Amino acid sequence: MSFPQRLFFLSPLTDFSFKSDSIVHQAQNELFYKLEKLDWVRQIYAGDYDHTDPDLSPVYANLKGLPLLLINTTDKEMLCDGCNPSDK
Repeated sequence: MSFPQRLFFLSPLTDFSFKSDSIVHQAQNELFYKLEKLDWVRQIYAGDYDHTDPDLSPVYANLKGLPLLLINTTDKEMLCDGCNPSDK
């Protein structure tokens, strides 16, 4: 099976470790996500699994070889720090 030519993400959760500055500083201003709900999702989905494992948190993964990515977020969201794969 081949990869798609392009991928689009809208405010994705890419860092289950919640270590980014935006998670901490934007949580009170976030309109869509609530930190308590994201933590609940993390516990249900990942449990005690290493939250920095690249298979769980793509922000820690080597993304070379993936198709063109378009990730849409704003600097006002608490998930924005984990959405810049061009840093990899």
